[in-house]
Amino acid sequence: ALLAMAKKQNKKIILDASAFKLFSPNEVAGCLLTPHGGEFKAFFGIEGSAKNVEKMANNYNCIILRKGVVDVVSDGARTKLNFTGNPGLTKGGTGDILAGLCASFASANPLFESACAAVYLNCSAGDELMKTYGTAYSCEHLIGQIPRTYSKLVG
Repeated sequence: ALLAMAKKQNKKIILDASAFKLFSPNEVAGCLLTPHGGEFKAFFGIEGSAKNVEKMANNYNCIILRKGVVDVVSDGARTKLNFTGNPGLTKGGTGDILAGLCASFASANPLFESACAAVYLNCSAGDELMKTYGTAYSCEHLIGQIPRTYSKLVG
């Protein structure tokens, strides 16, 4: 009912983490999903390869940003791979920051482009932090780094 109400009002919807336990693939049309590999497999019942991400995005008319060593963003017709990032981004909370960045970009942009920009910014900020902290940076470090990395990227 919640998804249906939001869709009826033409709201952009981003689903992450525990939300995958509340809905089925048949309910996510028009949404942006941000699962890691394990969440993808639990939700769709198949491995989260780039090919499968594209296939599920197409089958369920949604956009998927599958987080991993190489992030995959697909709307079924377009698929982009993100090679930035490092193991420091596997800490709890970094995916929440990513989902928040997706929402931030989506406030003024289409969901696919928002997902691509968000994952690149999040991972690029993580790469900047890696230079100073190795993988021992925190979510607080990441939140602090994002505006600096954004300014550097947009010049």
